[in-house]
Amino acid sequence: MDPDLKDLLPIDSEGSTLYERVKDGVLICKVINHSCPETIDERAINKKNLSVYTKHENLTLALNSAQSIGCNIINIDAYDLSKGKPHLVLGLLWQIIRLFRSQLLFLRG
Repeated sequence: MDPDLKDLLPIDSEGSTLYERVKDGVLICKVINHSCPETIDERAINKKNLSVYTKHENLTLALNSAQSIGCNIINIDAYDLSKGKPHLVLGLLWQIIRLFRSQLLFLRG
């Protein structure tokens, strides 16, 4: 397991834990890198002693990176994700995972 995610995983599938865990941006950045390796330089992700500002930086980095790999992020900003708005969090994660799945299907031929 990724040591940066040890405090964030596993996520309870029955509750709203996911919406809390994405608020600092680390988890979304890691999901993007898992889906499209090396999209985000790990050194750019703020991981320790996170303040409101560094969390916002992570979320902005995640959104810009998601857009760069083809996700539609219209009407989503770092503030929305920091509030854990379920429909936006799920919509963004769904797009990232969908891209990952389509790449796997393409590679498998």
